[in-house]
Amino acid sequence: MNQALLACAEALAARTYNLQFIRDWDGGKPYFFVEVLEMPGCHSDGETIEEARENVQSALVDYIYFLLEDGMDIPEPQFGNRTAVINRCEPPKPIEVRIDAVIPAPA
Repeated sequence: MNQALLACAEALAARTYNLQFIRDWDGGKPYFFVEVLEMPGCHSDGETIEEARENVQSALVDYIYFLLEDGMDIPEPQFGNRTAVINRCEPPKPIEVRIDAVIPAPA
């Protein structure tokens, strides 16, 4: 990696971009998907909001680095530091099965 571009990408990624967290469920365990609203395609995830935030910050540095490397414009932060958390769905509820009753066979 070009160290000058990396330093520039890290400085640009330190700006306050807007994040959207989506809480979803995987096998009954929650996880958080996070995307940078100003950077389509820049996203990550984590088991907690904090982990997702750390992971997306790393993804943001890489995203900006490759934009710089390709000579593309870097989107400016918009809206003034908004963070949204969306609950995509609730955890699956366990199915209760009762096996303490005997059902007679049809006659």
